[in-house]
Amino acid sequence: IKRTDLRSAVSRLMPAISSKVLPVLGHIQMHLDVDANLIHLSSTDLEIRIGASLSAQIQVNDGESKPCLIRAQTFSDLLGMMESDEVRLEIDETQLLLRTGSTKTLLSLFPEDSFPPEFTLATNASLFSLSTQSLKEALQRVITAASTDYSRPTLNSILFALTGKKLHLVAADGFRLATDKVQVESAVPAEENYLLPMKMVQKLLRILPDEDSVLAIQADERRILFRWEENRFWASLLEAQFPDWRQVVYMADGHSLPGNPHPFPREDLQMAVKRAEIFARDGNVPHLIHFKPSDKGMRIFGEGIQTGKSEEEIECPIQISFALNGLYVLQALSGMERERPQLYLSG
Repeated sequence: IKRTDLRSAVSRLMPAISSKVLPVLGHIQMHLDVDANLIHLSSTDLEIRIGASLSAQIQVNDGESKPCLIRAQTFSDLLGMMESDEVRLEIDETQLLLRTGSTKTLLSLFPEDSFPPEFTLATNASLFSLSTQSLKEALQRVITAASTDYSRPTLNSILFALTGKKLHLVAADGFRLATDKVQVESAVPAEENYLLPMKMVQKLLRILPDEDSVLAIQADERRILFRWEENRFWASLLEAQFPDWRQVVYMADGHSLPGNPHPFPREDLQMAVKRAEIFARDGNVPHLIHFKPSDKGMRIFGEGIQTGKSEEEIECPIQISFALNGLYVLQALSGMERERPQLYLSG
C-alpha cells in the first residue's frame, strides 16, 4: 500500500481513539476486502466512529483474512517516521510486520473479538447531500457562539436544522446566537432537527478535507453519518430540545430581520474594535466595547482603568447607543466575507 495514503487515513482516525474507558478503544481495526483490493480501517470511542477505505494489493496465503486490531498511536508514529513510498504489511493472528525498504518493524496485535461492532441506522433514516467545503466553512463560522459549559449540553451543541433544500447550522450560549445556512442538493419532505454535541463537531472539522467533494449525510433519531469519498464519520446525537432560535433571529414571518439595516465597512469596524479591546481588557467590565451615534456615523471606544482609552469613528449611521463584548464582536466579524455587512438594531 502507498505509505502516504495509509498515514493520511490513520491520522483521520485518531480523533476517535480513546483508551481511557477501555484499552481496546486505543486501537484501529483493520479489515481486508480481498475481492475489492481494499483495506477498511475504523476507530471508535463509543460516541463517534470513523472509517476509511484504501486501495491496496492484497494476497491471502492461508484461509480467510480476519480483522485485526493495531495500537493506534504506535502505528501512527511509525508511519510518520518512514520515508519510502510504499509499505508492505504482513499479518498473522498475533503480529503485524511492517516492511519499508530494509526496515522491519513488528507490532503485537490486540484480540479482535473485543472491538465494538459497527454503528447502524434505522431503515427510514433521512438522506441528503451537500458540499464538504460549504459545511466546513459554515460550521467554522457558527461554532464560536456555542457554549463551552458542559453542564448545559443543549447549548454545548450545534443544531442541524433541515428544511426543504436548506440546512441551517445554529449555535448559542445564552449571550449570543449564530446561524448560517448551506444549500443541499435535494429537498426533504419534512423539517428535521439533529443536535450534535460540540466536541463531536470539533472532531468532524478536524477530518473534513480541505479540497471540495460531495458529502452525504444520513441520520435517524439516535445517530448521524457523514460520508465523503471513502471516508465515514458516525456520531451519536443528543436527545434534547434546542431553544426556538427562529424567534430570536427573525420576525413573525420567519424571514425578515428585526430593526433597520445599517451597512458598515467590515474591515474598519474590525480594526476599531481590535484597538478598543486592547484597553477594554482592563475595564470595569472586561472586554466591554461601547458604540455611540456620532456626526460621522458610529463612535467605537474601549477604556481601561489604568491603561487608557481608544476611540474612533466609522461610517455607519445609528440612532441608539449600545455596548457589546468585544471578543464576541471580533469572532462574529471574522466569519463574515462581505465587505459591507449590515447591522440591525431592534432597540
